[in-house]
Amino acid sequence: MRITDTMLNNNFIANLNFSTERLYDSENKVLTGKRVNKPSDDPVDALSSMRIRSRISEINQYQRNIGSAQNILKNSESYVNQLTEIFTRMKTLTVQGASDSYSESDKVSIAAEIDQLIEQVVNLANSRSESIYIFAGTHNDVAPYQVERNADGEIVNVTTNGTAGDITGLIGEEIKIKINVNGEELFEKGENLFNIAISVRDNLRANNSEGLRENMNEIDDAAEKIYTIQSTIGSRVNRIDAASSRAENDIISFTEFLSDAEDIDSAEAIMNYQRDLTTLQATLQAGARLIQPRLADFLS
Repeated sequence: MRITDTMLNNNFIANLNFSTERLYDSENKVLTGKRVNKPSDDPVDALSSMRIRSRISEINQYQRNIGSAQNILKNSESYVNQLTEIFTRMKTLTVQGASDSYSESDKVSIAAEIDQLIEQVVNLANSRSESIYIFAGTHNDVAPYQVERNADGEIVNVTTNGTAGDITGLIGEEIKIKINVNGEELFEKGENLFNIAISVRDNLRANNSEGLRENMNEIDDAAEKIYTIQSTIGSRVNRIDAASSRAENDIISFTEFLSDAEDIDSAEAIMNYQRDLTTLQATLQAGARLIQPRLADFLS
């Protein structure tokens, strides 16, 4: 077989291209720290990486859902705790007002404090968390409660725009949890908290001891309802916190899986890069010796 200069040149160029491509791949792996930068690098691990990344993306979305749920639930818990304190104070004032040892003027003074507690209850009922009214159920883009006032500016009635409906959050794969406390179950169902507070104030002003004693029983029932809801919220907060911890652990685990599928052994990658660089340099040196200038190259 006759070896021509053209065959030598073509063979050199082919080897040069091969060495250059290998060096480029080695350099890319060292610079990115990734063993798999495109599917052709390792089809099996590339597919595995895509699945792991998809799973990490899902978990990140669960974490965002969990964060939103935590915010709503913890705000709800804080507001219900404040409501507990209000009705504890209201019970104390009602007991005082029902006692014959307090004069009518004393009871009027107590009624003034009750009136402020009514304002606080309404303010809590219309509390917001992020962009929604927290106790408005699924009608949470508008304030859930409206008040009617007398000529003195005191609240005499509270009406609702609708506070029913549950809001659920997806906090894991096929794991949903109710994240809201709707006003219907907290303020309206059973003992109406607004009506109780207004009745206490009015009975104090009327010096109606019998009515106040009835109010005491109503307050106890209302407090029991609030405690039950408070306990329910606490259990949901614990469940959400556990889901948050689980999601954080899953992110760590899947990130490690992704690293195993994609990342390089740095020492090995640098060694391969040095090998490919040396190979390319040797190819260039061989080519320089192979392709010697001839007289015909300088004739035109």
